[in-house]
Amino acid sequence: IVLTITITITITITVIIISADTMITITIITVIIITTIVTVININIPRTNSADAPMPKIRVATMNTAAGIDNYERRVSPSGQVYYWPNGDGMKFFHTKEGTDVESLNERFITITPLQYDLTDHHHLGLWRTRLA
Repeated sequence: IVLTITITITITITVIIISADTMITITIITVIIITTIVTVININIPRTNSADAPMPKIRVATMNTAAGIDNYERRVSPSGQVYYWPNGDGMKFFHTKEGTDVESLNERFITITPLQYDLTDHHHLGLWRTRLA
């Protein structure tokens, strides 16, 4: 799910000059800042055993980054192409951190995790540029 939020901020700086006889108002600058925030969220919903099960509570959680244990099954298509099909339920991991989406989902919560596109390590970007210059 992608949520797009547009924020508009208007800043006006006004100077008022007051003399004995008159008052003059001068608007010096008006700045309009328009920014768009795009947020991608991951939503996980736990399985229910019946249609009348109560609605699970929602928890905002970080993403579990441990590798999954699931296997892949080697298959051959009718045209002879080899491909690999996921074999498992997708919920077995080597470990799960406390407070992550997997732990919360196993506790029967709907989980919401905001994600980002940029995986760049900005903290070390300058260091690598210097090293490789």
